[in-house]
Amino acid sequence: MARMMLTGFILALFLLVGGAPAVAQAQDSQLAEVSVTIPANGEASLPFTGMCLEYTEPFPDSFGSFNGMAPDEVRRILKYSLLNGYTVSDDFQVQMAIWRAIEGVWPYPDSVDRTLAEEIYAESQNVTLDPLEGEGVALDVAIADGSVTVTSEDFALTEPNPVAGGPYMGGGALTLKNNTDQAITVYYPFGLVLEAEQEAAQNLVTFATELEENPIATPTPAPTEEPTPPVLPPTGVSLGGSGGLLSLLTASAGLLILAGGAYIFRRDGSDTRT
Repeated sequence: MARMMLTGFILALFLLVGGAPAVAQAQDSQLAEVSVTIPANGEASLPFTGMCLEYTEPFPDSFGSFNGMAPDEVRRILKYSLLNGYTVSDDFQVQMAIWRAIEGVWPYPDSVDRTLAEEIYAESQNVTLDPLEGEGVALDVAIADGSVTVTSEDFALTEPNPVAGGPYMGGGALTLKNNTDQAITVYYPFGLVLEAEQEAAQNLVTFATELEENPIATPTPAPTEEPTPPVLPPTGVSLGGSGGLLSLLTASAGLLILAGGAYIFRRDGSDTRT
């Protein structure tokens, strides 16, 4: 019985001086439409990407103008692809799914692999068209009411997948001009249509997204630090702050454990003799 009491006493002291676990901040990534704040009467830059809407038309060689949103089916394909990272890892498969939605048939011969494109096309049918956590006013709304005008000087095509046989993707940086006397925050809605400047060229469905880091609380073990020896003042005793107090508690606990062990040892010896 005495040994059980001593074990419980030691455990309680360990919990007392051991401390509770700390809480650290981890990061949780969430896809969002790029937002930018344009100062009053000022300018801001915003990168964007575009993909072809017409299968047989040539790719535009200059920046045109924004005009409305792509069909819902295309926007669902685009949103599903953005959420799964396919616009970065498998852009040609995304492009084939977009052409399938526009043309009603699959482009290219059956010999061209379209396994992922078929998944994208099928799985995107039930995707909602809610914004991707964009902040501020949608860029197309700001353009329509005249508060923002848009230009781009570096629009260019992206090197295509060789199987495609030609370019199907491009982009650049937008220059956003605030035409008002107040700062405006706008976000780039996925599916905004960039209308080609040349009549023979095709229009593009465009997007601009980023990963936002949201802090989340996760428990982590409290770090252990070697106590700094306290410096005694000329008179009196210093506990040296929290570190000195912890050292004192630990030393006291050790003495109590030794005293308790000695008492039990003597008591056990006495019981044995009797």
